[in-house]
Amino acid sequence: MEGSHSGLVRAPAKRLPWVTGVEGSNPSPSAINKLMSNQIDDYISQQASPQKGICQHLRRLVLKTLPDAKEEMRWGVPVFGDGKFYIGALRDHVNLGFSIKGLGKEDIALFEGSGKTMRHIKVDKLENIDEKRIIGLLKLVDKKSQCVE
Repeated sequence: MEGSHSGLVRAPAKRLPWVTGVEGSNPSPSAINKLMSNQIDDYISQQASPQKGICQHLRRLVLKTLPDAKEEMRWGVPVFGDGKFYIGALRDHVNLGFSIKGLGKEDIALFEGSGKTMRHIKVDKLENIDEKRIIGLLKLVDKKSQCVE
C-alpha cells in the first residue's frame, strides 16, 4: 500500500517463531500457512464492529473466489494472492485493495484511490458488500494483474 493511510489499523509486527529442532531447517508449508492464518485471525479479532464483520466476510469471499490464493500478513494487514489483494480496516470502513499493475485504464477506473500500483473499494457496512461486483473484480485482477512486491 502506498503513501500514508491515516487511520489504518495495523496488527503489531510478529516474528515467525520457528521451532524445528534442526538448526538451519525450514518450516513446512503447512506450518507457515497455519501461522499466517492465525495472524490474520488475530488482526480481524482486534477490529471494532462493524469492521470486524466486514473483514471476516471479505476474507471468506476472497478465499471462496480464489481458493488457491495464499494468505499472509504483509504491510501490517491481511494480503492474498502474493500481494494482489489486501484487506485493511480503517476507522470508519474497510478497504479491499487490488493490484492494478498490468490493468488497462478502463479496468483501473473500476476502483477508488489514486495509487500507482494498488487501488481499493471501500466497504462501510456489512450490508453494503456487493458480492457480485467484488467477485468480478477479484477474478479480473487475478487474471490480468501482476503481484505487488
